[in-house]
This record gives sequence, C-alpha cells and structure tokens, in this order.
Amino acid sequence: MSGADAMIHATFEMVSTTLFSREERDIISKFPVYLEEYLEPIPWIVGTATLGLPKWFPYPVRNQFLQCIFKMRKAIEAALACRREITLSIAI
Repeated sequence: MSGADAMIHATFEMVSTTLFSREERDIISKFPVYLEEYLEPIPWIVGTATLGLPKWFPYPVRNQFLQCIFKMRKAIEAALACRREITLSIAI
C-alpha cells in the first residue's frame, strides 16, 4: 500500500468513526475500495472527452466504473436506511 493509499484509508477510518454508527460503518466499509475503482478510469474518461467521443463510447474499465457507481449508491442507500432506523428507534 502506498503512502497516499494509507492516508486515504486512515482519513476514511477517522471520518467514518466520527460520523457513523457501528452498523453504518459496516455498510460503508467498502467505500475506499469503491473510490479506487471509481477513480481508476479517469484517464480514459478525460481522453474520450478530449477527443469529443460520446459518453457511451466503450473503454477498458467502463463496466467496472458503472458497477462501482451502482455499488456506491446502494451502500449509501443502505447507510441512510440504517440511520433512519436508528433515529426512529431512539425517537420511540
């Protein structure tokens, strides 16, 4: 693991511990991996945009990128549902 990766993971751990409950942290624990997968195709995205190619134009990690977005959205939805459940259980 590089120094930058270690800093990303340490920062994520500190922020998630501060902001989220244990249940929510379990849900979003994959976010550092998702973030790496999300950022991996950036050179391809910039390259295709620079060439004026359409957004649907295929490139090597396009499917991985789209799946990563889907996984992050699902994890956020699950964390929000968990937060609502915790909030409602406290309010009752």
